[in-house]
Amino acid sequence: MSLVAAGWGEPITLALIAGLSLVNWTAARVIGQGEAVRASLAFRAALAIDLLAFAGVYAFAARSGSPLPLGAAFVLPAAISYLVDIRQGRAEPGRWPDRAALNLALFPKLAAGPVVRWRRLAPGLERLRVTPGRLSAGLRLVVIGLAQKLLLADQIAPLAAGLFDQTVRPRFAEAWLGLCAFSLQISFDLSGYSLMAAGLGAALGLRLPRNLRRPLRALSVTDFWRRWLLGATAWMQAYVVAPLSRTRLPEPIIVALVFLLIALWQGPSWLLLAWGGWQGAWILIERQVAARGPPRVFAPAAWSYAMLVTGLGWVLFRAPSFHRAGEVYAGLLGLHGFGPMQSAVADAVTPFSLAALSLAAVLALVPRLRWPAAWAPLPHVPRDWRVWVDAALIASLFALCVLAVAQAPPASAVRWLGI
Repeated sequence: MSLVAAGWGEPITLALIAGLSLVNWTAARVIGQGEAVRASLAFRAALAIDLLAFAGVYAFAARSGSPLPLGAAFVLPAAISYLVDIRQGRAEPGRWPDRAALNLALFPKLAAGPVVRWRRLAPGLERLRVTPGRLSAGLRLVVIGLAQKLLLADQIAPLAAGLFDQTVRPRFAEAWLGLCAFSLQISFDLSGYSLMAAGLGAALGLRLPRNLRRPLRALSVTDFWRRWLLGATAWMQAYVVAPLSRTRLPEPIIVALVFLLIALWQGPSWLLLAWGGWQGAWILIERQVAARGPPRVFAPAAWSYAMLVTGLGWVLFRAPSFHRAGEVYAGLLGLHGFGPMQSAVADAVTPFSLAALSLAAVLALVPRLRWPAAWAPLPHVPRDWRVWVDAALIASLFALCVLAVAQAPPASAVRWLGI
């Protein structure tokens, strides 16, 4: 099933996975035999092949002006993790190449992550088993993630698209509306996909780590990156930051390299490199300020600063060109005027998009309710009733998701399905 999912949208991803799985597993078997020289040569050769194969795919995408093939961005981190963890003696390669292939192609995490280190993934692969309880819990997460994607992110997306793709010389109100919309859209896009991956994994008995921890509640850029892309940042810490720290490289160089890699990992684009540089620069500024003593900042002011800096960074991430990014920045400053919104954005302002925008903002920003212990487990309500109510809510969410797909333009539905 995983290989079918890998090859469904992009055959090049399937070829990449098949080739690297065989190379990595062969190298891992040599490493596992314990002979130092041969193990070192096998490790270095396999790592070089992994990097060259990914570089070839990356160069092809950059030359053609297209994004990376579906799932390709997650193949290289998984391959490197597999080799390094086995080289360090923290995991076993498995008797057959199927484990190496599952590491690269496991379908719950293939399309949108999270990045999972082999040492964490390997034990779960030995206990894969579907049970009614696991299936029920997993499908519940899948439906919630699907709702976040279809009912929130996709309903907000036209507001962001109107700003970044259709409006010429955006005015103040539409620039800020579009930017706020994109900040929420990308958060719930990623959150939705991550929940669906976690749900599919749970249905198989596999625990996949969280990929987000409410990033829009961050109080600094550093705090934002403690909440955003948790799998990728943990991978960077283990396989990039930790080794580089032992070389005594200056901290600014390590931070610059980390965000360069994160930007390159997102895709072949100078705009993404600028986005990575923007994020890394603010991380370094915050560390310099913190080194002089923890600043005392009113929490709402700290949150406003964090959202402003990350939001301005999203302009580079989303804009199709530097010229377009400059127009959006000018609109945010009011340099294009403060008049009514242009039709591209105004037409996207519908009751559904505004309702989705408002609900997304509440879910992203309001603290989770913590019921008093005296209210749980609601003794006056029979447990069976609560189970049925929960099932009814999940079924309702699923029905709304089906309606959202049915009412979407055919091209959008096909693109979302990855066909």
